[in-house]
Amino acid sequence: MRMGGRGTRAHVGLIYLTLSICGIGGALFLSRYFNLGAAATAITLLPSVPGLYLAWATFRAAQVEADGAQDLITFADALARAVGAQWRDEARLRRLNDPYALAVSWNPAPDDLVEAWPLLVSVAQEWPEGSQTDPAEWAQESANLAGSWSQILDVLTKSVPTRRLVVLGKPGAGKTMLVVQLAQGLIARRAKSVELPVPVIFSLASWNPFDQGLFDWMTACLVRDYQGLDQMVSVSGRRGFVGRALLDQGMILPILDGLDELPTDSRPVALDAINGALVPGQGIVISSRTAEYRKATTTSGGVTVKLAGAAGIELQPLGAQAVATYLHRDGGDGAAAAKRWELVARQLGTATPVGRALRTPLMLFLARTIYNPRPGTYIGGALPDPADLCDPERFPDQAAVERHLLSQFIPAAYRPTAPGAALPFAADQALQTLALLARHLEHDLQGTPDLAWWRLSLFLPRNPTALLAWVVVATAIGTSIGAVGALPAGIAYALASRISQGSWMYLPAGAVAGIIGLTAAGLVFGMSSGLSLYLQSFFSRRSRFVPWETRPSSKIRWSPAATRFPAGVALGILSGVVSFAAFGDGIGLVIGAPIGISIVILSGLRPALADVTRAADPASLLVRDRRSFLQIILAGVAAGAVSTAVLFAVWARMSRLTDGALDGAIGGSLVGLSLSITYIQLDAIYYSSWLPFTATRWYLAIQCEFPRNLMGFLLDAHERRGVLRQVGGVYQFRHLDLQRYLAEAPTASDPSPSIR
Repeated sequence: MRMGGRGTRAHVGLIYLTLSICGIGGALFLSRYFNLGAAATAITLLPSVPGLYLAWATFRAAQVEADGAQDLITFADALARAVGAQWRDEARLRRLNDPYALAVSWNPAPDDLVEAWPLLVSVAQEWPEGSQTDPAEWAQESANLAGSWSQILDVLTKSVPTRRLVVLGKPGAGKTMLVVQLAQGLIARRAKSVELPVPVIFSLASWNPFDQGLFDWMTACLVRDYQGLDQMVSVSGRRGFVGRALLDQGMILPILDGLDELPTDSRPVALDAINGALVPGQGIVISSRTAEYRKATTTSGGVTVKLAGAAGIELQPLGAQAVATYLHRDGGDGAAAAKRWELVARQLGTATPVGRALRTPLMLFLARTIYNPRPGTYIGGALPDPADLCDPERFPDQAAVERHLLSQFIPAAYRPTAPGAALPFAADQALQTLALLARHLEHDLQGTPDLAWWRLSLFLPRNPTALLAWVVVATAIGTSIGAVGALPAGIAYALASRISQGSWMYLPAGAVAGIIGLTAAGLVFGMSSGLSLYLQSFFSRRSRFVPWETRPSSKIRWSPAATRFPAGVALGILSGVVSFAAFGDGIGLVIGAPIGISIVILSGLRPALADVTRAADPASLLVRDRRSFLQIILAGVAAGAVSTAVLFAVWARMSRLTDGALDGAIGGSLVGLSLSITYIQLDAIYYSSWLPFTATRWYLAIQCEFPRNLMGFLLDAHERRGVLRQVGGVYQFRHLDLQRYLAEAPTASDPSPSIR
């Protein structure tokens, strides 16, 4: 979803290609009918036209301040709509309101974890611009913060003078569910008053407080996650991204979810950094597990760190009656459902294992999935009996009940729809795949919850099977690129024979030669890139085949800030100097300039990072990355063909060969195609996310029995099974506890629940 009125970049590739063709035609015309004086200079400059347009268009699109960019309220309104749609869709897929939202309740947080209430009131009163809440509605003491589900909006916007709140609770207590409810309430409230800030949920797991300040990190997230917030705007004499301007102007209310998901040593540093970044009047919400937050407030030196000016609430276990009513209603709300859950209902609220386990929204969700199957799923007999959970021999304690529910969730989520019906993904294959993915997140990526397809290349180990998978995939891609490049080569030969000799006789030979030559380049690319990566990993003593992390892209841009651009400029200047020294000023200029222009264009082309969080889904993000990859190839091929064609044409004309300009241009275009394709192929492995992912996907399918359609599997796990949740362009396991259980559990689940 776009946020604002940035200039369009559509059809840049088409215009670039058109100008390239016109450049070749103009160069041939001038070289054939004019003397090579001033005309030689014109011929030299013609190939720069498409490159200059590409540079100008992309630079202008990235830097221009659109007329609407000055109005931050317009951007804030668009951001509010995007955030509202994002969490409304995800709440539906997570079934947070099916059959109805669980009314979680809370009490005030322990006094030692929050500010004393008199101090908190004093802080709000002494802010230069005063509090943004009505003092008449402030709670008189922290005890008045106790409430339940629908009251969370009033707690933040009325009861707490500073609008700073810490949401605490045990694992699975419903903290994320509550902050989503809060964000939706704030969005609805803002629709009536546009001057209110936009709530944005940030996942703290992606922040490194040692290297990045709070506002810098949030700005990076906003720029990455919401299209349009990367526009440049000047506010109060300060120029920067729209996203940063919204933060600086207090037009965004940060909701920082999951302090406990940061590494242990990072949590106190994060709290301290948050305190240092907040300005008077700035509201904020932080969620965390209670035990982890308590540890974070005390540093190794014994210094206590609290969220400055913040009140706190702590979520409480669900009540026995609320749990029983919910399970009965979800199971059909009749006598049969009440009878099935009768034995469990008797033990709710007691100290029995099942009574202690079924007190959180997470465990309740697992129980309903296992014991209240959805319509349209095939059980193969009678319904699974929840009374099994009351067996003290099988489940002697709360942990045993919770392990059982976690272990049976995946098989229950992958039940067939009819007797003998073929599932797109079998339960045992799904369990093994999800377990390996969970281990990848826990052990390879330090416990991050973000399952991003472009990071799966870090899954690829350094072994012969991985090398083979890479070589096969890269060769197939490189060969396809070479085959596509042969088409203009064949057409060029056909045109040459037609114009110079009135015959199409060279068309078959030219096409065959182009296909053979460029296919060979693809084969070389596949083998050389695979061996190069393998040797890099071997000599650097890394255990992974691809030792770096790529990022997905959605479009290309030309930028002098590209990593290899300085080297490209230096090489272009060097080619001109060498040509000048070898051939003199006339020929040296004609030879060196096209080469330099070509290198500069190629070295400045890079993919622009995509909108990760607001991507329609991870699959479409993959499609965009692949499209960007192909756009870079086409742009590079055009640049190489145009520049080298002019070089050969001018050289042949100056040598006074018969039809030299035309023949030289055709031959030069072939050489340029070959060189540019080879250059881009060798460079592609460093900026393509699609290529490493494709190699990894096939390796996992062969070596680990992953589904061959891995993206289809992840989509199914999210939309149909409820195993994964989606946050923009990445997936996450339904709950961090599920991820951690699967990462440590064997791939085979424990015996299925008994049937009655």
